[in-house]
Amino acid sequence: AGAAAGTQPDHITLTWQQNPQMTQTITWRTDSSITGGQVRLSPTSARQTAQYQLIQAMTKSLQFNTGEMNLHTVNLTGLNPGSSYFYQVGDGTNWSEIHQFRTAPLPAGPFKFLIMGDSQSVDYGVWRATLQQAAQNNPDAAFFVSMGDLVDVGQDYAEWEAWFAATAGVMETLPILPIIGNHECYTPQRRFSRPEYFTAQFVLPQNGPPELTGQVYSVD
Repeated sequence: AGAAAGTQPDHITLTWQQNPQMTQTITWRTDSSITGGQVRLSPTSARQTAQYQLIQAMTKSLQFNTGEMNLHTVNLTGLNPGSSYFYQVGDGTNWSEIHQFRTAPLPAGPFKFLIMGDSQSVDYGVWRATLQQAAQNNPDAAFFVSMGDLVDVGQDYAEWEAWFAATAGVMETLPILPIIGNHECYTPQRRFSRPEYFTAQFVLPQNGPPELTGQVYSVD
Protein backbone atom coordinates (compact mmCIF):
# COMPACT_ATOMS: atom_id res chain seq x y z
CA ALA A 1 0.00 0.00 0.00
CA GLY A 2 1.07 3.58 -0.56
CA ALA A 3 1.64 6.26 2.06
CA ALA A 4 -0.44 9.37 2.64
CA ALA A 5 0.55 12.61 0.95
CA GLY A 6 3.35 14.66 2.52
CA THR A 7 5.41 17.75 1.76
CA GLN A 8 7.67 15.77 -0.58
CA PRO A 9 6.30 15.41 -4.15
CA ASP A 10 5.08 11.96 -5.14
CA HIS A 11 2.69 10.35 -7.64
CA ILE A 12 4.69 12.09 -10.38
CA THR A 13 2.87 11.40 -13.65
CA LEU A 14 3.64 12.22 -17.29
CA THR A 15 0.64 12.65 -19.61
CA TRP A 16 -0.21 14.79 -22.62
CA GLN A 17 -2.87 17.41 -23.20
CA GLN A 18 -1.51 18.43 -26.59
CA ASN A 19 1.04 17.40 -29.24
CA PRO A 20 3.60 14.90 -27.81
CA GLN A 21 6.25 16.30 -30.16
CA MET A 22 6.29 19.71 -28.49
CA THR A 23 4.53 19.42 -25.12
CA GLN A 24 4.62 17.39 -21.92
CA THR A 25 2.24 17.51 -18.97
CA ILE A 26 3.65 16.75 -15.51
CA THR A 27 1.43 16.19 -12.48
CA TRP A 28 2.32 15.40 -8.87
CA ARG A 29 0.73 15.54 -5.45
CA THR A 30 1.54 16.82 -1.98
CA ASP A 31 -0.39 17.30 1.20
CA SER A 32 -2.61 20.36 1.51
CA SER A 33 0.10 22.42 3.26
CA ILE A 34 1.98 22.81 -0.04
CA THR A 35 -0.11 25.41 -1.84
CA GLY A 36 2.05 25.95 -4.95
CA GLY A 37 4.36 24.04 -7.24
CA GLN A 38 7.15 24.53 -9.76
CA VAL A 39 9.02 22.55 -12.41
CA ARG A 40 12.71 23.02 -13.04
CA LEU A 41 13.34 22.15 -16.70
CA SER A 42 16.68 21.73 -18.43
CA PRO A 43 17.37 20.50 -21.99
CA THR A 44 21.09 20.14 -21.30
CA SER A 45 22.47 18.29 -18.29
CA ALA A 46 20.81 17.38 -15.01
CA ARG A 47 23.91 18.63 -13.21
CA GLN A 48 23.98 22.05 -14.90
CA THR A 49 21.25 23.42 -12.66
CA ALA A 50 22.19 27.01 -13.42
CA GLN A 51 20.65 26.52 -16.87
CA TYR A 52 17.21 25.38 -15.77
CA GLN A 53 13.95 27.15 -16.61
CA LEU A 54 11.43 27.58 -13.79
CA ILE A 55 7.73 27.04 -14.65
CA GLN A 56 4.89 27.65 -12.18
CA ALA A 57 2.28 24.94 -11.63
CA MET A 58 -1.48 25.10 -11.44
CA THR A 59 -2.56 23.75 -8.04
CA LYS A 60 -5.94 22.36 -7.06
CA SER A 61 -7.22 20.97 -3.79
CA LEU A 62 -8.86 17.55 -3.88
CA GLN A 63 -10.94 15.78 -1.26
CA PHE A 64 -10.94 11.99 -1.28
CA ASN A 65 -12.41 9.42 1.08
CA THR A 66 -8.99 9.08 2.75
CA GLY A 67 -8.43 12.82 3.17
CA GLU A 68 -7.39 16.00 1.40
CA MET A 69 -4.40 16.56 -0.88
CA ASN A 70 -3.15 19.07 -3.44
CA LEU A 71 -2.46 18.21 -7.07
CA HIS A 72 0.05 20.29 -9.03
CA THR A 73 0.18 20.35 -12.85
CA VAL A 74 2.46 21.98 -15.41
CA ASN A 75 1.85 21.76 -19.16
CA LEU A 76 5.21 22.35 -20.83
CA THR A 77 4.92 23.82 -24.33
CA GLY A 78 7.33 24.94 -27.04
CA LEU A 79 9.59 21.91 -26.56
CA ASN A 80 11.89 20.63 -29.28
CA PRO A 81 10.75 17.41 -31.03
CA GLY A 82 12.85 14.30 -30.48
CA SER A 83 14.67 15.85 -27.54
CA SER A 84 15.49 14.80 -23.98
CA TYR A 85 14.72 17.02 -21.02
CA PHE A 86 15.62 16.79 -17.36
CA TYR A 87 13.18 18.02 -14.74
CA GLN A 88 12.43 18.29 -11.04
CA VAL A 89 9.12 19.11 -9.39
CA GLY A 90 8.71 20.83 -6.06
CA ASP A 91 7.68 23.98 -4.23
CA GLY A 92 10.98 25.86 -3.92
CA THR A 93 11.98 23.99 -0.75
CA ASN A 94 10.96 20.34 -1.22
CA TRP A 95 12.16 18.89 -4.54
CA SER A 96 11.84 15.52 -6.22
CA GLU A 97 14.80 13.71 -7.65
CA ILE A 98 15.88 14.65 -11.17
CA HIS A 99 13.91 12.77 -13.83
CA GLN A 100 14.00 12.70 -17.60
CA PHE A 101 11.49 12.54 -20.46
CA ARG A 102 11.80 12.60 -24.25
CA THR A 103 9.51 14.30 -26.77
CA ALA A 104 8.23 12.47 -29.85
CA PRO A 105 10.31 12.96 -33.02
CA LEU A 106 9.41 15.11 -36.01
CA PRO A 107 8.79 13.78 -38.59
CA ALA A 108 7.02 10.90 -36.90
CA GLY A 109 8.49 7.44 -37.37
CA PRO A 110 8.00 3.92 -36.02
CA PHE A 111 7.70 3.69 -32.26
CA LYS A 112 7.10 1.12 -29.53
CA PHE A 113 4.66 1.36 -26.64
CA LEU A 114 3.60 -0.89 -23.79
CA ILE A 115 -0.01 -1.92 -23.29
CA MET A 116 -1.36 -3.45 -20.09
CA GLY A 117 -4.79 -4.02 -18.62
CA ASP A 118 -6.54 -4.86 -15.37
CA SER A 119 -3.94 -3.86 -12.83
CA GLN A 120 -6.79 -3.92 -10.27
CA SER A 121 -5.89 -6.13 -7.34
CA VAL A 122 -5.92 -6.77 -3.64
CA ASP A 123 -2.11 -6.96 -3.97
CA TYR A 124 -0.58 -4.26 -6.17
CA GLY A 125 2.79 -5.98 -5.89
CA VAL A 126 1.79 -7.91 -9.02
CA TRP A 127 1.17 -4.63 -10.84
CA ARG A 128 4.48 -3.24 -9.58
CA ALA A 129 6.45 -6.27 -10.78
CA THR A 130 4.72 -6.30 -14.18
CA LEU A 131 5.18 -2.61 -14.92
CA GLN A 132 8.72 -2.38 -13.58
CA GLN A 133 9.85 -5.44 -15.55
CA ALA A 134 8.15 -4.29 -18.75
CA ALA A 135 9.82 -0.87 -18.52
CA GLN A 136 13.21 -2.43 -17.78
CA ASN A 137 12.92 -4.79 -20.74
CA ASN A 138 11.77 -2.05 -23.13
CA PRO A 139 13.81 1.10 -22.46
CA ASP A 140 12.91 2.41 -25.94
CA ALA A 141 9.14 2.43 -25.24
CA ALA A 142 7.60 5.85 -25.94
CA PHE A 143 4.68 5.52 -23.48
CA PHE A 144 2.36 2.95 -21.96
CA VAL A 145 -1.37 2.41 -22.26
CA SER A 146 -3.40 1.21 -19.29
CA MET A 147 -6.48 -0.47 -20.73
CA GLY A 148 -8.88 0.20 -17.87
CA ASP A 149 -9.63 -1.28 -14.46
CA LEU A 150 -6.49 0.35 -13.09
CA VAL A 151 -7.87 -0.17 -9.58
CA ASP A 152 -10.57 -2.41 -8.18
CA VAL A 153 -12.67 0.30 -6.49
CA GLY A 154 -12.26 3.57 -8.35
CA GLN A 155 -13.81 5.75 -5.65
CA ASP A 156 -11.61 4.38 -2.84
CA TYR A 157 -8.40 6.38 -2.69
CA ALA A 158 -6.55 3.69 -0.73
CA GLU A 159 -6.54 1.71 -3.98
CA TRP A 160 -4.98 4.62 -5.86
CA GLU A 161 -2.33 5.01 -3.16
CA ALA A 162 -1.25 1.42 -3.78
CA TRP A 163 -1.49 1.78 -7.57
CA PHE A 164 0.66 4.92 -7.71
CA ALA A 165 3.19 3.52 -5.23
CA ALA A 166 3.73 0.61 -7.62
CA THR A 167 4.47 2.98 -10.53
CA ALA A 168 7.25 4.88 -8.75
CA GLY A 169 10.45 4.74 -10.75
CA VAL A 170 8.65 4.28 -14.08
CA MET A 171 5.90 6.85 -14.55
CA GLU A 172 8.27 9.78 -13.93
CA THR A 173 9.94 8.88 -17.24
CA LEU A 174 7.34 6.92 -19.22
CA PRO A 175 4.11 8.80 -20.05
CA ILE A 176 0.78 7.04 -19.51
CA LEU A 177 -2.37 7.01 -21.64
CA PRO A 178 -4.94 5.74 -19.11
CA ILE A 179 -8.34 4.41 -20.16
CA ILE A 180 -11.40 4.12 -17.92
CA GLY A 181 -12.79 0.70 -17.11
CA ASN A 182 -15.96 -0.16 -15.24
CA HIS A 183 -14.01 -0.51 -11.98
CA GLU A 184 -12.99 3.16 -12.10
CA CYS A 185 -16.70 3.85 -11.62
CA TYR A 186 -17.31 1.76 -8.48
CA THR A 187 -17.85 3.22 -5.03
CA PRO A 188 -16.76 1.28 -1.93
CA GLN A 189 -20.43 0.21 -1.66
CA ARG A 190 -20.12 -1.25 -5.20
CA ARG A 191 -22.51 1.29 -6.64
CA PHE A 192 -21.89 2.78 -10.08
CA SER A 193 -20.75 6.41 -10.22
CA ARG A 194 -18.85 8.90 -12.32
CA PRO A 195 -15.09 8.07 -12.29
CA GLU A 196 -14.31 11.21 -10.29
CA TYR A 197 -11.05 10.00 -8.75
CA PHE A 198 -9.73 9.03 -12.19
CA THR A 199 -10.56 12.36 -13.83
CA ALA A 200 -9.23 14.31 -10.83
CA GLN A 201 -5.77 12.75 -11.07
CA PHE A 202 -5.04 12.23 -14.78
CA VAL A 203 -4.65 15.44 -16.80
CA LEU A 204 -5.62 14.45 -20.35
CA PRO A 205 -6.62 16.03 -23.68
CA GLN A 206 -9.94 17.86 -23.51
CA ASN A 207 -10.96 16.89 -27.05
CA GLY A 208 -13.68 14.32 -26.33
CA PRO A 209 -17.46 14.79 -26.15
CA PRO A 210 -18.31 17.66 -23.76
CA GLU A 211 -20.28 15.41 -21.43
CA LEU A 212 -17.29 13.04 -21.15
CA THR A 213 -14.43 15.53 -20.85
CA GLY A 214 -11.40 13.92 -19.22
CA GLN A 215 -12.82 10.44 -19.82
CA VAL A 216 -12.83 10.13 -23.62
CA TYR A 217 -9.93 11.60 -25.59
CA SER A 218 -7.52 11.06 -28.46
CA VAL A 219 -3.78 11.62 -28.97
CA ASP A 220 -1.74 11.57 -32.19
